[in-house]
Amino acid sequence: MSHLITRWFLFAALVPLVFGGCSLLNEPSKEPSRLPKQKLASDTVVLEIARLPLSGQDDDALAEAWEVIDEQFLAVDARRNLEENGFRVGLIDFHLPSSIRHIFDREEGGSQGLNGETAMRVDGEELPVVNSRRFPRGKRGEYIVVNTRPLVTVLHKRDGVLRGNAYHDAECKFVIRAFPQNDGRVEVEIVPEIQHGQPRQHFAGTEGMFKMETHKQRESMEQLTIRAKMTPGQTLILAGTEPLKGPGQAFFERQRDGTSRRHAILIRLAGSQFDDLFQETDSFDKKDAVSPESTELESPSDNPF
Repeated sequence: MSHLITRWFLFAALVPLVFGGCSLLNEPSKEPSRLPKQKLASDTVVLEIARLPLSGQDDDALAEAWEVIDEQFLAVDARRNLEENGFRVGLIDFHLPSSIRHIFDREEGGSQGLNGETAMRVDGEELPVVNSRRFPRGKRGEYIVVNTRPLVTVLHKRDGVLRGNAYHDAECKFVIRAFPQNDGRVEVEIVPEIQHGQPRQHFAGTEGMFKMETHKQRESMEQLTIRAKMTPGQTLILAGTEPLKGPGQAFFERQRDGTSRRHAILIRLAGSQFDDLFQETDSFDKKDAVSPESTELESPSDNPF
């Protein structure tokens, strides 16, 4: 009797599968649900920041690149002041110079950094070099150019006077702010800053309120402020002079295992939604990261603005 009951239950279970299950088997599989795409705030800018490590053989390549890079976008006085303090700044209009592309090409096959950045190996040293960052309008953002060193000595010229300072436990950073313009361009402001000493608590006033922040002492070099109005796809290059000197030496020379290595910083405007004269859209067509491919294929006609 028990066997008969068991067989009955098995038959009852199989009937729905045989007669009603055909449609389930034949039903096309559905794509797995995806998380909704994150929207970009209308006043937010995306910058791709890349550190380009330079070996000794890259000096000639970089010198060749400067021949076609626009340095005239800065006023004469600002350009002279930066040069006196060891900074060289230029604007690249959509296409990376071939000599810089060759440096990227030589380092193909880089791995991924801990935070997802692209990393490439230069003479046995692997460094994260590409970082995509969002900058809300006017908000302070920091980019570490040189990690903490026990002592940084800087000679800088201000108002024609040579001054010297020594900073302990110091790291060199760029403070970056972005200001979207109504015509689709973005004014990017970069201020070199040295943070030094032990972290301490400081009161900071924001939006009519005071809050406690913990950070190192900050030496802001506002006299070396760099401002550039950029169109999506353009790249700003910051490097040291030849020879390195003053603050430029502190920011564009890295020490590793007792040897010095130069580097340059590339800042590319990947895109912005802010254009209240012409655009009313929630979509954001983000440009590719700084790379030989993204800049080689790009042209002013590709610009959605």
